[in-house]
Amino acid sequence: LRLTLRNLGYQVRMGFSAMVGEIAVSGSMIAGNFVFMHYLGESGVAAYSVACYSIPFIFLMANGIAQAGQPIARFAHGTGNKERLGESRRLMMRWAIIAGSLLSAAMYFMAPYVSMIFLSPGDPAFQICERGLPYYGLGILAITINIALIGYMQSIEQSARASIYSLLRGFVIVIPAFVLLPMLIGEIGMWLAIPVAEAITLAIILAGWKRE
Repeated sequence: LRLTLRNLGYQVRMGFSAMVGEIAVSGSMIAGNFVFMHYLGESGVAAYSVACYSIPFIFLMANGIAQAGQPIARFAHGTGNKERLGESRRLMMRWAIIAGSLLSAAMYFMAPYVSMIFLSPGDPAFQICERGLPYYGLGILAITINIALIGYMQSIEQSARASIYSLLRGFVIVIPAFVLLPMLIGEIGMWLAIPVAEAITLAIILAGWKRE
């Protein structure tokens, strides 16, 4: 019984950052809906909903890369095989960068076509979405890298750091970004809130690794 409880404690601690990452998806949607409604009304919310539809797909793709690499990294960490561990990290980063770059470019250059899937071209929401999606797409690369790095940290038992970074990107940075950026740069700031939050989180992660 004690062994079971200990293992449950390990699982909860190691999986906390993954839970926060899942919750962060809905947190970004809720915060964005309030901000878009406040500044742009129903048309703004309709436009932002197109981005909301894409968030789960981006998260699932990035999380798939992280989960594919986790067993390899976990085994290498457990056996002390640093060469194999570094190889698994590079592999996760390589695919996160490739997938994130492709999705980011697609969202940036194909914003009108993505908007057209959900909205009518004559709708005011379509114009808002067409203007904003390219800015939102700038953050997809950082999203995929952050999720992959956090998944890697889970694999090497850095659960506290992984949880802190998940909280940063999901709540601590993104909510103030949604509040402050529209006040500073207007409509574009609403679309840049998530990209800015992800970029800041990525900078913090890389700075921490460099310091180590």
